[in-house]
Amino acid sequence: MNIRAAISFALLSPLLLTSCKHSDNSHEIPAPVDDTPIYSTQYTPLYQRYLEGEALEGDFLLNDWSKVGYGTDNKIPTVTGPVFHVADYGAFPDDGIDDLEGIQATINAAMAAGGGVVQLASGLYELNIDHDDRSFQHSDALWATGPGIVIRGAGSGIDNAAATTIKQWKKVDKGSEADQAVRTDHTINFGSTDNMSSSRANDITQAIAPGETLVHFNVKDPINVGDDVHITMLSWAPPYDANNPDNPNLMLEVLYPLYKDGEDEYDSYNVGFPYAPFRFHAKVIAMHADGIAELDRPVPQAIKLEFFPKFYSIAVKENGTSECGVENLNIESIHDGSYTEGYYDTGGVSFHHVTNCWVKNIAINNTIMDISIHSSLYVTLEDVDIHGEFGHHGIGFYGTSNSYVNNFNYYGSRNHMITFNANASFNVVRNVINHTEDGGAIDFHSGYSKFNLMENIQNTSIASSGAKSNNSSSGQYNLLWNATKKRNNNPKNADGLFQYCWYTSMAYYGEFRYDPEGPHNYCYRRHPRMLYVGLTHVLPDTDVTINKKSDDMIDEWRYIEGINNPNVYPRSIYAAQLEGERTQYPLLKGVANTTVAIDETFDPMHGVIAYNAGDGDLTSKVIITGEVDTSFANQAHLIYQVTDSFGLTTSMNRYVTVK
Repeated sequence: MNIRAAISFALLSPLLLTSCKHSDNSHEIPAPVDDTPIYSTQYTPLYQRYLEGEALEGDFLLNDWSKVGYGTDNKIPTVTGPVFHVADYGAFPDDGIDDLEGIQATINAAMAAGGGVVQLASGLYELNIDHDDRSFQHSDALWATGPGIVIRGAGSGIDNAAATTIKQWKKVDKGSEADQAVRTDHTINFGSTDNMSSSRANDITQAIAPGETLVHFNVKDPINVGDDVHITMLSWAPPYDANNPDNPNLMLEVLYPLYKDGEDEYDSYNVGFPYAPFRFHAKVIAMHADGIAELDRPVPQAIKLEFFPKFYSIAVKENGTSECGVENLNIESIHDGSYTEGYYDTGGVSFHHVTNCWVKNIAINNTIMDISIHSSLYVTLEDVDIHGEFGHHGIGFYGTSNSYVNNFNYYGSRNHMITFNANASFNVVRNVINHTEDGGAIDFHSGYSKFNLMENIQNTSIASSGAKSNNSSSGQYNLLWNATKKRNNNPKNADGLFQYCWYTSMAYYGEFRYDPEGPHNYCYRRHPRMLYVGLTHVLPDTDVTINKKSDDMIDEWRYIEGINNPNVYPRSIYAAQLEGERTQYPLLKGVANTTVAIDETFDPMHGVIAYNAGDGDLTSKVIITGEVDTSFANQAHLIYQVTDSFGLTTSMNRYVTVK
């Protein structure tokens, strides 16, 4: 079944309430962003069109990411009480006695009281210290399955003598029942698979265009203001008739242009049609009439009646897990750095079917999976440091949406810093730095994850997998914004953004799976209609390539803009959307690459000024990272950064060559 190239649309800007406009040359490829734009006065063409409510080039789609994370605004609460001290339940640090029962008893007491703070003191708390040879199982972990539980320590940091550390001494044995489940329980776990309920599915009765916020539906179950709601589109109306040639194939549409040209056979490995490959999540802010709901964000993609669209509310069950968090502590395990794919023996924190929960100010050491979020909404992860031996993933999204990740530092290698699984969509991941030489990749795994924003991800690549349930790594319209590419070890693909992509059990090497010029050059096909803006290489004077090219381009597969330009504006699309009409980031001028002679005096602030319209002169607030040593021939990398009173930050790179 062939599907047309794309859905033409006009996206109503959530920032400027202007009428939608279509340009006469809507398919004309925009010129590349100028190499040296005047900072904060030149948007990328992509974002400028979005602000003006125009159709985006090539019929690509952008989401409104301004309402994600805890409470949709990421304002994590400071929970003051009631406080339950673990010492009152038999758990004491640094005494060499197992603390699992005492900490779990404290959590249980807080749940019985309807919620509260589980407070740990400074020092080391040990779980399963006297473990036998039995493999790790459910009861060896900490579990909070009620509302309002916050597990709080006295501080984090693996070199912080005053920190709180919870150490897990057990791990999963390979081949055990827990290992076969692939994703084992972590050290701290919130929620359960039976934590949420939903209303009956209401039928949507009127198609919804991209940019619209009104949903017309027939009322089988009431929808109320404040409800969390899902919109789904289905591949068939139950019961499924495999012999019906008129079944609409939604899978082909939401993965377009994959399968269009016949080079990727979707029936390989008996794929079959997924039932519900599209889901969108929002909140109801108004009911205008019986059967007309208004959402808090625009629908980014057309909702078509031919795909049996449904509309229903979801909620955490009474006494289920929400408003939960872990903060100000370290989590440590005994992972030794060795693992095979599919064998994951230790974990840090996991969430299961929760809403409005968080992780704040923690460090994780020697786990194979650091944080996993399963089928949850509005989770915020912020200020996390990762240490220890080589592991599988740092942040794992499993069917999770509208969640927010900010400020992660990887001092220990992970094969994937970030992984999107199944239908993990509409999430924001930003300000993530890989400080290691290994791993650090972004992984799209198993099919339909879409509209995820990844910005300021440093020293990374894309290393994705498929699965036997489908042949795609991701869904459509994921956006990688202002990221820096790491150096690949494979010399044939040293500059390529894609480190690898796995086509079920086989590496996807090219149009015919093998490319003599280097593997994985055609991995962009596994990530249909993805957008890449402002990508640069971690090495100076080295270009990032996609499919062996380092050019801006737009075709039906990809949108590439500002490639190898380190100063694409806005630096953060999330912050720009969040600030609404405020579009003026601070300006930095006088920051340009330069050459100085050996032994010449160099002043990094000479000729540099910073300002904006609201604050005026900000030059005194410029922070420079890096040093220039003029005593010998070398090249120094400086980072200039300035933050204004609104918290908007401009950052620019400068290379100083000494010769």
